[in-house]
Amino acid sequence: MAAEYDNFGISFSYPENWKLVEEQAQEWPRSASVYSPSDAFWNITVHPGDADLREAVEAVIEAMDETYDDFEYEMATESFADYETYGANMHFYCLDMLVQAQVRAFDFAEAKVLVMFQGEDREFDRLRQVFSAITHDLVKRQMAV
Repeated sequence: MAAEYDNFGISFSYPENWKLVEEQAQEWPRSASVYSPSDAFWNITVHPGDADLREAVEAVIEAMDETYDDFEYEMATESFADYETYGANMHFYCLDMLVQAQVRAFDFAEAKVLVMFQGEDREFDRLRQVFSAITHDLVKRQMAV
């Protein structure tokens, strides 16, 4: 069964055993995350209409680079539900664990968003299809608006 999120002009479904946290609900940019039972997460940040998403992706990369040692990234493009997006694939160590994270930018007609998903390396690989399914659902819903 799936749970649903609908706020800030965006909606998506996610596994019902994942925990939803609205991190920034009062000011722009708005942000919400869903956490797996193992603490891997999928995050969405909704930016104001005048935001430059390329700058937002660069800001994520800079923040991660300042926070984590041995930080590496490569720019990437990816298609979700026939929507071409761009962002970065990132790798770094945290508490002696290799962590993978990906950030993708979506410039929808009704919302500008960044989606980021992150988890410990093996967990990330195991949950990649779940992250992708949540993102595909988001794209399908936004394209239907």
